[in-house]
Amino acid sequence: MLKILTQILSGSELGARSIRNVAIKLLSIPIALTTNIILARLLGVEGLGVYGVSISIVMLMAMPITTSLDTTLVRSVGKLHGDNRNGDITSVVKFVLVIALIAVLFYYLFIGVFLNVFPEGIYSAILPYTLIFYPAFLLLALGGSMLRSIDYVTLGVLPEQILRQAIFMLSLVLAYFVFTGDQLLAEDAMRMHALSNVVTSGVAVMMLLYATRSIQGGLLTGVRDKLEWAKYYYGYWPLLVLGFVQVASTQVPMLLIGALGLPADAGLFRVSEQLVALCGLGLVSVNLAFGPMFAKVTADKGSMQQTITKASKMILVMVIPATIILMIWPKIILTTLFGESFESAATALRIMCIGTAVSAMVGPVGLVLNILGYEKKTLLGMQISLAVNVITCLLLVPDFGVIGAAIAFCSTKIVWNGVLLFYLYKETGLSTVPYLLSPKTVLE
Repeated sequence: MLKILTQILSGSELGARSIRNVAIKLLSIPIALTTNIILARLLGVEGLGVYGVSISIVMLMAMPITTSLDTTLVRSVGKLHGDNRNGDITSVVKFVLVIALIAVLFYYLFIGVFLNVFPEGIYSAILPYTLIFYPAFLLLALGGSMLRSIDYVTLGVLPEQILRQAIFMLSLVLAYFVFTGDQLLAEDAMRMHALSNVVTSGVAVMMLLYATRSIQGGLLTGVRDKLEWAKYYYGYWPLLVLGFVQVASTQVPMLLIGALGLPADAGLFRVSEQLVALCGLGLVSVNLAFGPMFAKVTADKGSMQQTITKASKMILVMVIPATIILMIWPKIILTTLFGESFESAATALRIMCIGTAVSAMVGPVGLVLNILGYEKKTLLGMQISLAVNVITCLLLVPDFGVIGAAIAFCSTKIVWNGVLLFYLYKETGLSTVPYLLSPKTVLE
């Protein structure tokens, strides 16, 4: 397997960047695992569930913004930077900052209404800390996106993947020794997480300022703001709706478990969700480098398919080991890392591994559609998968708890990738699974 991976990566700019990203992700794995282990042991199953549901609320409000603005930055800034039109980048930057500010104000309003409607809820003590978490999370994500869009891919992922996790982990380690024998409160964990976001977002901004020194004309010298803003405005809203539907689809199981008052099941689902993310290591790592590179070759279908094929092969090879390990030994991994109280998540973990493996094997299909301007097709696919997710959750979660949520998670991944692959092949002839579905562009 390593030999195959080496052959695929050798002599490739995408491969070189992906290797660096994989190295960062591999370094982040022990940090993330340690963080989740300490969280589980300090908070317990129910405390982890309360924390997990609160994080899901933040992600539901934040991820649509960051994912849609990330696509805007990668697609627009990457192209402008590749065409040496660096002065025009300012229009994108200003647009992104204004959207982020509006999002922060809307989130504050949302939390204020939420807390007033449910003043005695179990989340009333933890959600106020998200008022710090949310803007720092946006700033950190957008700083990384900007760095990646101007070819500082590795520098763009370091703060979010390594530094933030490391700061959060160290604060939890200190808390672990302080609270030895006692359980930490969920709001204490959220406060530590918010602090790590604030510190890391500051570092990301400094990195961005350093990286942009080399851009001729700088980032604040654009001269066509009104024209560019109109274009970004009309192109952004489909991405925002798409981002919301996509994130809602992933967060529905956790939010429904929380709404039903099942914090223990929420804790089991969060542990499974965090572990199963290992299966997507290859997909995430390759996509970080794939997006900006693919945007630069969209004028040539042959080059597009060649880039897609390389990325798909890399993702396929990278995802197999983690998938096999998690599916064969889930109980051993859960009890060893998190304790015996989390052993009952084994079946859910196996089910979720199937969905994540399918998603990784299909490759960067959603990213390809978005970069090529087929956001409406991606949105339709997400709407279909969200409907499947909601219906499955409503039918299964009340009676089966975490198992029902895992089935909904897996079903959503399979439907989402199947629909998007269909539309990509129908509209462009490109294929993110060339080993199963031959691309038309190669045959023509």
